[in-house]
Amino acid sequence: MFPRVFVFLNGVFNPPRNFPKTTTMDELVIATDGGISHLASIGWKADVFLGDFDSAPEGLLRLCKGDRTVTTFTFPMEKDKTDFELALEYAIEYLEPRGVIELLGAFGGRWDMTFSNLFLPAAVAAKDSAGKKPRFLFREGSTLVYILTGPDKLVIPFETVGGTVSLVPLTPMVRGVTLKGGFKYPLKNGDLPFGITLGMSNEFHGRGGILTVRRGTLAVFIEIPAEGERRSIF
Repeated sequence: MFPRVFVFLNGVFNPPRNFPKTTTMDELVIATDGGISHLASIGWKADVFLGDFDSAPEGLLRLCKGDRTVTTFTFPMEKDKTDFELALEYAIEYLEPRGVIELLGAFGGRWDMTFSNLFLPAAVAAKDSAGKKPRFLFREGSTLVYILTGPDKLVIPFETVGGTVSLVPLTPMVRGVTLKGGFKYPLKNGDLPFGITLGMSNEFHGRGGILTVRRGTLAVFIEIPAEGERRSIF
């Protein structure tokens, strides 16, 4: 079982700042189809490579299929699940009960895929899958997107002065939202209905903060300023 799994998708990829140059033995790396190009661009290697392979470069496809250290799964193009959903199922199977799944290259390109890629982890996070409740983090350049399903707490310990945070409800109602610490606009046990903009464009005026959710699923978008130092991301 792995405490952290990286999943690379075939969307727009801007390497996150301070992204590790290598992985460790207790981290699993999954590439879905064309996402293998993003791995190659940063010098990483996939442990698992899966998809219908309609977008992976032919050279990388041959290389991975010929590499015995890479587990490759080929699926038909006509199927009921996207490559991303298949990758999540695999990731959760090998993830520790409270492990983290980091998602890269998930946004950009097709709008339908972008929205699907955002809502799919939210649906998975709301379930208790075989006793597991994975935590999801999208990483894109200087942006972090956390998916929180209550009851849950997010501690933001890194330098965030000048950064912004936006809260986007992904369920009809998110209850018991509390913001304390370095937020310009604190909140205590508030409710955020789906479709409202109350949680948009908050600011950090201090170092870090604590966000708690009692019930419902929330997407937390954090934009870290250029000088921000990331000491921890989950």
